[in-house]
Amino acid sequence: MAPHFSSFSASLLILLLGFIVYKADGTVFSAQLHVDLKTLQPSDSCSPSVKGAGVSSGSNWTSLRVVHRHGPCSPFAGQQKPLSHAKILDLDQARVDDIHRRVSQHSKPLADSAVKLPASSGEYLGIGNYVVTVGFGTPKKDQIVVFDTGSSVSWIQCEPCVVYCYEQEAPLFDPSLSSTYANISCASSFCDELAQSGCSDSNCVYYRNTGLFHGNDGLLGLGREKPSIVSQTYTQYGGVFSYCLPLTSSSVGYLAFGSYPAGNLMLTPMLSDPNFYYLELTGISVDGQLLSVPPSIFANSGTFIDSGTVITRLPDTAYSALRSAFRQGMTAYKSVPGPGLLDTCYDFSGSGGQANIPTVALHLGGGATINLKAAGILYTVSSSQVCLAFAGNGDDTRMGILGNTQQKGFNVLYDINKRVLGFGPGGAGVSSGTNWTSLRVVHRHGPCSPFAGQQKQLSHAKILDLDQARVDDIHRRVSDSKPLAASDSAATLPARSGAYIGSGNYVVTVGFGTPKNDQIVIFDTGSSISWIQCQPCVSCYEQEAPLFDPSRSSTYANISCGSSFCDELGNATCSDSNCMYGVKYLDNSSTFGFYAQDTLTLSPVDSIPGFRFGCGERNMGLFHGNDGLLGLGPLKLSLVSQTYTQYGGVFSYCLPLTSSSVGYLAFGSYPDGDLLFTPMLSNASQPAFYYLELTGISVDGQLLSVPPSIFANTGTFIDSGTVITRLPATAYSALRSAFRQRMTAYKSAPEAELLDTCYDFSGSGGQVSIPTVALHLGGDVTINLTMAGILFTVKSSQTCLAFSSNGDDTRMGILGNTQQRGFNVLYDINKRVIGFGPGGCS
Repeated sequence: MAPHFSSFSASLLILLLGFIVYKADGTVFSAQLHVDLKTLQPSDSCSPSVKGAGVSSGSNWTSLRVVHRHGPCSPFAGQQKPLSHAKILDLDQARVDDIHRRVSQHSKPLADSAVKLPASSGEYLGIGNYVVTVGFGTPKKDQIVVFDTGSSVSWIQCEPCVVYCYEQEAPLFDPSLSSTYANISCASSFCDELAQSGCSDSNCVYYRNTGLFHGNDGLLGLGREKPSIVSQTYTQYGGVFSYCLPLTSSSVGYLAFGSYPAGNLMLTPMLSDPNFYYLELTGISVDGQLLSVPPSIFANSGTFIDSGTVITRLPDTAYSALRSAFRQGMTAYKSVPGPGLLDTCYDFSGSGGQANIPTVALHLGGGATINLKAAGILYTVSSSQVCLAFAGNGDDTRMGILGNTQQKGFNVLYDINKRVLGFGPGGAGVSSGTNWTSLRVVHRHGPCSPFAGQQKQLSHAKILDLDQARVDDIHRRVSDSKPLAASDSAATLPARSGAYIGSGNYVVTVGFGTPKNDQIVIFDTGSSISWIQCQPCVSCYEQEAPLFDPSRSSTYANISCGSSFCDELGNATCSDSNCMYGVKYLDNSSTFGFYAQDTLTLSPVDSIPGFRFGCGERNMGLFHGNDGLLGLGPLKLSLVSQTYTQYGGVFSYCLPLTSSSVGYLAFGSYPDGDLLFTPMLSNASQPAFYYLELTGISVDGQLLSVPPSIFANTGTFIDSGTVITRLPATAYSALRSAFRQRMTAYKSAPEAELLDTCYDFSGSGGQVSIPTVALHLGGDVTINLTMAGILFTVKSSQTCLAFSSNGDDTRMGILGNTQQRGFNVLYDINKRVIGFGPGGCS
């Protein structure tokens, strides 16, 4: 029998927000949860002292309070415009999407990034619901920081702030006033811990501070990576910390280090992962009835617990079952539309402030069951809009996330050493002890926040928008590459269409080893690691050419685990002291093997001794006979970075207009002909791609009425592997509308997957007139697309506009390879420019 939170022998367990009835054996009766709706909404004033808040002081430890970022206890209370619930939910979805991308880059990288790379921590803060006050420096200076289990790097804003600081309420930290402050040198091993770092006058530098941090002074990273406070204090606190997130934004909680919370805890195993805190979700019950969801649905995707995500995300099959069961128990209440991602909402305005809702319990590994409080089941927008506080992940492949709404009011324990997570009822606080520290946790925007009364209240919509943005961005976190020196050498390769691989990618032939063995590989600006299939192959997909046999190359060598080159992988493992790489893509394709060095031959006169690449011995998936991949991304692992001293970080290509023609991939020199140059932008939080500034789009010479901020807010990167250009929803809607208005002479055809503007040209006699489309880039550059860059032909009766929406205006834009066809496209890392020239491939 699963253990329960309460140690009482009585058959009734009274909760702060209602009641759940248990049988004598501890199982749950099929009774509903009676809810006083007032308890789901915060008070207008802060209640600084709440029973079970766990805030106290004693010898060898300190207490800090935790407040909700958007409540009356917040230091920002009354100073910020409230976030609407729709905004809150949008941001929450963005955070979830970003977490999924982070996870995919560690264990199942997306096809457009293609390489499994280390994720840095806290690049996107998003909502930052809960904050604590800590002191930096000697004498200490209090700083109000978000605490986040999904981030590992802690940071604050500092003087002198040259350019890139956002507004915050308190004065910036001044290191010159602290007697114990010191910069970390580039040569230090501590600098190596950062996945994204650089050097300035021998000082280790991390990336600048920009974005929607809502006046917080910084972030306290509680993640699992080396830079986190949990790792840095392991010898002091033993990798143990706990918190209680307050039930409402008008109350307080705690954050504690080094001791278990007081009261009973149910423990569930902490599953292995270097970046997130994973647990095993095995099932869900509604009103005591276990939902008919196969355990494999949860097991295949996995679940981790996150203090920053607001709404719990479930695999679609599980969420559909939960939603259906919940709705069946809510037929007495009027359904209403929900904000953002919440689709099961009710109007309680006529219920007299009382409601009966189904109970919801989460079943975890180790036999643990969490019976959620009403505040963990419902998300309250207003009395006329109260919603089920769960959402689907879009499919069954994306990882589940146990969000902070479901954690509110519980003592939540993390014990890294014992590898357990614990849950206890009532936020009982922390037990006293030695050698540990307790920090009080409050919501960043609540009345208990140190910012309370200083800022306008953020609306729920704003909170959820920020949370959604955070989720999207977490998935894009990748490591930094440091530039080397430049040179003038050049090499050119013929490029042919990779249409036969079914992805629209492009391939080149290069030689590996001595003597060289030709390999046909995809080249990809969105990937940095290069790899090929190798003998002896334990498990390989079929390819056309014989596999590369390292034993026949006189220059081949495995890279050792002790090498700094192994460290650049960020996710390497070891086998007999050999460095092992591994990449798993979201379509379940994968490659695994030895990280090695050998000579790479680009042309009869150009070879790269000691080129680092993956020699894959376990490879599976949809690679369609290609021998491997050539990574041209901006990170350390890429061919571009490895050949910087030889080619100066310069490369260019022309993607052929049709699959029956050829283009080129060149290194070290500019292409012939005129080029239009646009700045190559930096994105510190997402450095794995090449960014440019898309400022506008014209159709038939008419600039679309799309605010430049639509493009600027999301950013755009150029990618040789993505086929169809993705635009923010607002921009795509305007483009589609203008294009359709000028295509009324042609018969519409059915949509083709993500392409929703298609036409039947089968009766046009082989001739059609279509609107021109031009892309406007930073630096006053205009690219007039060829017809091949405007239309994507499925068949003569189905030719489509070759653009697609990102679904909203928050996701990063992508300039895909369809729009690049026929142009000379130049990348100059040193001069930080991207060039476009017409009439390429000739």
